[in-house]
Formats: sequence, C-alpha cells, structure tokens
Amino acid sequence: MTLVILTSITFAYKAKDILKNRGIRSRVVKTPVEAGLAGCSYSLELPERGREAADILKSSGLKIQGIIKY
Repeated sequence: MTLVILTSITFAYKAKDILKNRGIRSRVVKTPVEAGLAGCSYSLELPERGREAADILKSSGLKIQGIIKY
C-alpha cells in the first residue's frame, strides 16, 4: 500500500480523477497524523502502482508533499 500526500482535498480529488483516467485505483483519505504533516493535507491511498501513480501526478503538475509505503 502506498500513500501519496497532497496539499488539500481539492488536489487529492483532482489527482484521483487523473489516476482513474489511467486505470489506477485510489481512494482519498485524510493524511494520518503519523505522517508528520500538520494542517489540512489529504492523501491518496493506492493498493498498487504507487510509484507509477506518483510519477503521473508529478508530470501532471501536481505538488506531492510525500510518499509513504506501508
């Protein structure tokens, strides 16, 4: 499982739509406190293809705050 951390819920849903169009499943979740980021960040939880998803999002111009594999 991979968590791709984004800056807001708006960007999380935008990212989810981008990945859905590429056939990558994800779900929007509130970034866990354990991630060490304060504020209103939201993340995408990906059961697979996390690195590929992050690369797609970066090339789409979205700012990723972090990537956590667990």
